[in-house]
Amino acid sequence: MNPLRLAAIASTVALAAAEWAIKDAKLTVSARGTELVSLPFTNEAVDAVVPPEASLDIVFFTTNNGKSAVPHQSMVIIADEESGLEASYPVLVRPNGRAKFAIPHSRLPQALVAAQRPLDVKVILGSFDTKGSETVVARISPEASEESKKYKKAVRHATKPEIKHVFRPAARQVNASVATIFSAGAVAIFGALLVAWTALIGPTTLLGQASGALKAAPLGYIGLLGSLVAFELVFVSYFIETSIFTTLGAVSLITPVAVVSGVSALRELHERRITGQRE
Repeated sequence: MNPLRLAAIASTVALAAAEWAIKDAKLTVSARGTELVSLPFTNEAVDAVVPPEASLDIVFFTTNNGKSAVPHQSMVIIADEESGLEASYPVLVRPNGRAKFAIPHSRLPQALVAAQRPLDVKVILGSFDTKGSETVVARISPEASEESKKYKKAVRHATKPEIKHVFRPAARQVNASVATIFSAGAVAIFGALLVAWTALIGPTTLLGQASGALKAAPLGYIGLLGSLVAFELVFVSYFIETSIFTTLGAVSLITPVAVVSGVSALRELHERRITGQRE
């Protein structure tokens, strides 16, 4: 077989077998310049508590097939396995393979802190034509802070409880007895007005003037009184069941009749005052 071909196959196999890993990892929890926890990572994740005023530091070296190397992608993921929430942070790796990740408690996502559950800290490494790696280096337990205590779970797109519309009850009519009392009062007032006119003018004079007015302008007075009655009927119908548009249409038809007949009636009344038939 061609030696060049053998070399190409060997290099391909070597690339496929290349694996990324970390070594000499160390986790440190410090607050105000004082180390609270300092734990080396071997093969199992270390546990640590992070107080609200502290910060988390992780130092590690990246290797490829056991040799120090710089991957194309490197990040740290802090995840809550129970809820599935996670936050990712890119990590800068130096040419010698050394990387450092540091985050204060205040920069941890409040959704993760408020859960009050241990969080997995994972180191993710990967490059082209090589097998990436995912290593859980620590399980941290951030203590609750004032901000996390105020945290409210965000509203997410999901199935919501059924909404049942409750419509207000239909409007009730006025009690019949109340309506009867007010109607009787209106009729009584009109009757009292007629009695007062009759007492002041006299029944004979009142009937004579009414008869003369109807003879002089029958259409005017009949049209005016009829339009007033029609207005009342339209408004009663609107109160009971008629829509506003039907009511406006009826009013637009009655109004011209009321105006024309009213002008005719007032003109006749004015003429009688001029001739002295009415004071």
